[in-house]
Amino acid sequence: KLNLLFVGRFVNNKGINILLKAARELNAEGYADKISYILAGAGPLYKLYTTNFKYKNVTYLGNVLGEQLLDLYKSADLFVLPTIFEGMPLVVLEAMSYALPVIVSDTGATSELVDGSNGYLIKRKDAAALKNAIIDFCGLNQEQKNHLARNSYNKAKNYFSWGRVSAQYIELFL
Repeated sequence: KLNLLFVGRFVNNKGINILLKAARELNAEGYADKISYILAGAGPLYKLYTTNFKYKNVTYLGNVLGEQLLDLYKSADLFVLPTIFEGMPLVVLEAMSYALPVIVSDTGATSELVDGSNGYLIKRKDAAALKNAIIDFCGLNQEQKNHLARNSYNKAKNYFSWGRVSAQYIELFL
């Protein structure tokens, strides 16, 4: 079973409605027993989603911190952020640092983080594109999934670690 993870605030711009639409459609197409959706976070729309979007394979955890959050990243197979607008989402880098392939909307600096080598960059506000990326990921063999995972980890470590970023700033100003 694929463990898909979302971590973020329950607000309009995070695209949770897009994720839940894709989940509903995938469930209707026979994926309900193949994909588990874990949504961690809280915010003004939390009650709306937990009340109105109840699916047997969707779990809402509320606020998750510390060791519990680390355990979520470690147990996930895929990280998803169908955001509508972002700058540079640190949650994507967090997921990559745990060697998770990522599906993220093409907005802000997300194309600097995710490409075909470590996940899927999808069109904003496009539930069909998200659904298709999830289906594509499900169809990969374990070696292909591991390849995406390694690339995520290596990209985070080699280009976005604090040591690397600070060295780039020093080079820039010297």
